[in-house]
Amino acid sequence: MKTASRFLVLIAFMFLMSCNSKFPFTIFTNQVHVVTLYVNTNKIDQTNIAKHAHFGQGPGITNEEYTTYVKKGDIVIWKGVSTSDPSDIVNITEIETKMQGNNKNFFDRNKLRGNGDDHETVVGTLKKGKRGEIQKYILKFTVIDDGEPRKSTFEIDPKMHM
Repeated sequence: MKTASRFLVLIAFMFLMSCNSKFPFTIFTNQVHVVTLYVNTNKIDQTNIAKHAHFGQGPGITNEEYTTYVKKGDIVIWKGVSTSDPSDIVNITEIETKMQGNNKNFFDRNKLRGNGDDHETVVGTLKKGKRGEIQKYILKFTVIDDGEPRKSTFEIDPKMHM
């Protein structure tokens, strides 16, 4: 019996090692970050985005300074929520990275597109980047208010810090 349980532990260990060459450190430390954009869908327009859209950050932190702390291998999911009407929809349609200095794009492409669902989200896996690097990006979103899609696409440019 002891031999059988040791054999099963050995097989599980070998399986985990084959999943990730840096075992055991990165397999358990990669994280999923959910970045939620809260939008007052009744009041937002192109002139007041900063006033009616936020990430739930504390006072004094602008949307442009809002930072998600990440590392290579992490997954980021961007989603939107209406703060004024639960039946309204905030679709995150695109994440477009902005290159700064010598920093490389953290993702494998410059634009990550939404999934096209009724409550559209964007998902990205961090493929590149070094500790201390910062990635600015443009989060693009649309609003469906009372069943009517707005004609505008709104933009906010937060950042990620590796």
